[in-house]
Amino acid sequence: MQVMRDAWFLTKSEYGGLRYKNVISVIMIAYITFMSIPLTHSVLPVDEETSLAYLFIDFYFLTMVPILGFILNKKSFNYHRDDSYTVNLAHTRTMPVSFEVIMTSRIIQLILPLLVNGTIFFTAQYLFAERLFDGMTVPQYISYTSIWLGYAVLTSAVYIFVEMTRSGKTYLAVTVVLMVLNIAAALICWFAKVSILVLTVDIAKQHPLLSPVLMFIAAGCVMFLTVKGIRRKLKTRDLM
Repeated sequence: MQVMRDAWFLTKSEYGGLRYKNVISVIMIAYITFMSIPLTHSVLPVDEETSLAYLFIDFYFLTMVPILGFILNKKSFNYHRDDSYTVNLAHTRTMPVSFEVIMTSRIIQLILPLLVNGTIFFTAQYLFAERLFDGMTVPQYISYTSIWLGYAVLTSAVYIFVEMTRSGKTYLAVTVVLMVLNIAAALICWFAKVSILVLTVDIAKQHPLLSPVLMFIAAGCVMFLTVKGIRRKLKTRDLM
């Protein structure tokens, strides 16, 4: 209980002073949501010819959904130049808090934006991409949303590991590599006439309970291993 209280204090100190600066993050999330609407609106649940729309929407979702778990502020944009993540971690390590508190706070800082931004993003999809989600019940759509949120946690585990254990320039390099991998995955699926987005819709319809449970189990296991890896790396990392 003490760990949670201290972690919540760290979380509030991280975002509590931003106030008006959080408006930038809201605007960015609204923009990401707005840009996804024309793409999802043109996608059908079943299509014999996989058009370029599927390629773009798969890449867009693979790249943008993990961003829903971040507050987009000055630190997020300048990390490669100022190494702001390392500076913030060094400051936190000077405080009388344990590693468990630091990591619990960081996970809270992932979950809260993911829930808020994810609600905005996927509610807009449900309202404006009626053809793609035609015939889906609300529980099935929640399952579909949970699959993508689980994917966001999986990908965010990579970002968090690099954020806590590497420099800002390395973080930028990893971000570029992940984007290239997303492009490759979208291209492979497009050539194979398969859409990742449509596939997740089909999975949610067929296994509305099992699919999100398996995804969140996988995400939880990866996050657990990530925390263990961060603990090991921080014992030897120089934050100066």
